[in-house]
Amino acid sequence: MKKLVIAVVEDDADDRDFICSALMDPCSNVEILAFSGGKDFFSFLETSVKLPDLVVTDLRMPLISGFDVIRQIKADDTTKETTVVVLSTSSNQDDIEKAKDLGAAGYYVKPYNLKGYEDIKLKIMERLNFNSFLPGKIVDQFLKTFQVLIPHPAL
Repeated sequence: MKKLVIAVVEDDADDRDFICSALMDPCSNVEILAFSGGKDFFSFLETSVKLPDLVVTDLRMPLISGFDVIRQIKADDTTKETTVVVLSTSSNQDDIEKAKDLGAAGYYVKPYNLKGYEDIKLKIMERLNFNSFLPGKIVDQFLKTFQVLIPHPAL
């Protein structure tokens, strides 16, 4: 079975660790690739034959923003079918709409703890129908509806 390759593009090391920890499931067939920003991510894409099935990106990053990550992924014939999800501290409706308009399949506001990240993972995997993951079907499964998840502050 093909591994689900998830690229995490996040400039904050702590957030990146939380996201990677939450997405990693020892019982599943997932490979996590972590990048400290858009520049590192695109450098990897230029030299790699391994393309991610899913990209989880922050919005507010230096040099290359999450909006730029989405825009560049969707503009390239090689990566335009890649599912992109935003995970940001911003709950601003304009940011959500812009991410959606650029081609993001979902938008999640960063939670306050690891449990919140694990809840987001479950939402993502549920929408991907992860237990019956079939290569090539990931985008169709995810794009059925754009999802916004804003966690309750008590999480």
